[in-house]
Amino acid sequence: MVASATRLFEYNIEAINELNVFPVPDGDTGTNMFLTLRDVVKEAEGVTSGAASDVSAAMARGALMGARGNSGVILSQVFKGLALEMEGRTDLDADHLAHALGRARTLAYKAVGQPVEGTLLTVIASAAEAAASVAGGTVQEVIEAVCDAARNAVALTPTRLKVLRDAGVVDAGGQGFLVIMEGVRRYLADDDPVVGQVTVPEPIGVDVFGGLVSEAFLDTTDQEVYGYCIQFLLAGAQLGPDAVRDRMAESADSAVVVGTEDTLKVHVHAVEPDPVMHLARSLGTVSEATVTDMDEQHRRFSAGRRRAAEGLDAQQEISVVAVVWGDGLEQVFRELGAAAVLRPSGLSNPSVNDLVRLIETVASGSVIVLSNHPNVLPASDQAAGLIGGRAHLVRTKTMPQGIAAMLAFDENKSVEDNVDAMERALAAVKTGEVCYAERSARINGRSVVKGEIIGLLDRDLVAVGDDPSDVVVSLLLASEASSGDLITVYWGEPVSAEAAASARDRVLNEFPETEVELVRGGQPSYHYIVSVE
Repeated sequence: MVASATRLFEYNIEAINELNVFPVPDGDTGTNMFLTLRDVVKEAEGVTSGAASDVSAAMARGALMGARGNSGVILSQVFKGLALEMEGRTDLDADHLAHALGRARTLAYKAVGQPVEGTLLTVIASAAEAAASVAGGTVQEVIEAVCDAARNAVALTPTRLKVLRDAGVVDAGGQGFLVIMEGVRRYLADDDPVVGQVTVPEPIGVDVFGGLVSEAFLDTTDQEVYGYCIQFLLAGAQLGPDAVRDRMAESADSAVVVGTEDTLKVHVHAVEPDPVMHLARSLGTVSEATVTDMDEQHRRFSAGRRRAAEGLDAQQEISVVAVVWGDGLEQVFRELGAAAVLRPSGLSNPSVNDLVRLIETVASGSVIVLSNHPNVLPASDQAAGLIGGRAHLVRTKTMPQGIAAMLAFDENKSVEDNVDAMERALAAVKTGEVCYAERSARINGRSVVKGEIIGLLDRDLVAVGDDPSDVVVSLLLASEASSGDLITVYWGEPVSAEAAASARDRVLNEFPETEVELVRGGQPSYHYIVSVE
């Protein structure tokens, strides 16, 4: 049933994306729900027992680990409700399905810090009530009642939520849930689940409905500030979802927290991501973190919507995503226009799956990927291959190369011209890195003792010393920095602000005819990352 619903959903992704206005017009509700469903099906396909309890438990795991966005996290609670109801059962009947939807409603509302009616939550609640009213019948009768109730609830969403009424559309997440239930209905009725699109119910309480967010609404929201969408997995001992949700709500909005006592999926919106990530790391181990600039998404969504109204191709939109180490460097990439950033914990390298999810975070027709480290390039290649022609890799091996590529990016040019310009920009940058030697070795004729400070220029060892500032100067001398060059020094976690300022002064004294900038990078383990342009 769920596999059939997923196939039908894929046909309806864009129609659902075009409806999305809550909580921001980021246009990705359909994408997020589909990707969550895809992970649900993938996890379930690995079950060999055939028992409903095992299949539903696998689907709940897939939904939790694969949930994307607010809508995906809430959808995961539908599968958790099903898994709880099916514990110890070998097959599914109408009563179990009705009870599972009732559990899903309770779990979904509990997962959201501040539930809002007129959203996916309302549609799930209406579906649960309809299912309970026909309990005792057949599974098909329950699903027929659920579809009818969901369709009516979706049509009514503008009467419950002013932002939908103003935009002239129904709720995107609610429509996504209706599509899923319609896919299940078609499977049970032995209909072809992938024929045609599921009609969007005409919104009640809206004067004119064209199936898209109204341009008048876009005009009134162009100056809104939405901040960042932050998602991550949080692991630790005895993590209470309710307690974590309450803590997150102190510094963020739209807090949705689901999971078990030792693994939680967290979704929040915040004006600045750093306080949220600092709090998260104080509670447990953070992984699979993605930070998306919703203001940039809003701008792109509005531009794409207006192009669609003018009959132009919305698939020409291009976004850049990047892998970044350090909260300061993350901020740099966001300010330069990166649509989404993946910041692995510590110095770990992201997996292929992490990179696929990063690319899928944005809904643009083309996505340019900056890996920013040589060890990430192989996984980036594989991720781009899995995505298909939509993803394009610019082979950046260092953070400064990634920044140079961002500076060369021009959203008004084609993706091919951008990739070419960004790759050419890499040749104009030299990268220096200063850190502790992790072990004793002899490299390029130099002996290095564990614990010494080493300086790398484009990954070649060029300096060894006891003081990070001395090593910075030495590697800049090796770089042959000269008059007119721009030197940017990014200072990391091992360095204090005072020490960084002192290092900058040393560089200014040694290279008085260059321009020197000091930027907090926040990168782990590396004292300094130095860019010479």
